[in-house]
Amino acid sequence: MNRSRASLLLLVSLCLVITACGEQNVRQSTTSGDTASSTDSSDGADAGDASDTPGTDATDGVDAADGADTADGADGADATDAGDGGDVTDASACPETSPPGTTCVVLNVDMSCTELPWFEQVFVTGPWIDWCGNCVPLSDPDGDMVYTTVLEEQPLGSTLEYKYAVDNWADQEYLVDDMLEEASCAPITDFDEYANRTLLIEPGAATNDTYGSCEPCEGAEGVELRFPLPPPEN
Repeated sequence: MNRSRASLLLLVSLCLVITACGEQNVRQSTTSGDTASSTDSSDGADAGDASDTPGTDATDGVDAADGADTADGADGADATDAGDGGDVTDASACPETSPPGTTCVVLNVDMSCTELPWFEQVFVTGPWIDWCGNCVPLSDPDGDMVYTTVLEEQPLGSTLEYKYAVDNWADQEYLVDDMLEEASCAPITDFDEYANRTLLIEPGAATNDTYGSCEPCEGAEGVELRFPLPPPEN
């Protein structure tokens, strides 16, 4: 009887021990789970922070794009200025001021209707430079075949006598025929060997001449439309 009782007590004690151990394991598991959850939440926050950083970089990227747009705009403005920077064929090509009693004039000559097969340089000449054939060149920066030069410090109220030539008198315009047909662009003429143009010197004066003709290029009759060709190969 005493042995049975003792055995029963031992069995109960073992059960209590087992139960206590099980509860402890459950508590440890719960604690571990909470710790893991907490850690995971922290990791999630970290991940969120990390994603926030790229977000900030994305904002910076927008700023960079805006910067690129600004640069493009500046280039566009430059491109526009370059476009505007072709031939200036009116008085805006002149300096803002001239010495007292003088002004600036602009000479333009359209070479697109010339019958010359080829030329290198266009010049303007006259008695004011002793008919020098290569002293005052004209230029055509935009390639539209309208050549331009600016003559500064011309005496106000005077009359400029001039004519166009190419390559140091390799060719010169001949306007006698036009004057015989009652044109008016070259009034200084003997109606035989020469006919020279004139321009009254006054503020804002500018010409729109056609090489070898008193008519505008598009209306010049009997003038073949030809562009300068490269020199023939030797």
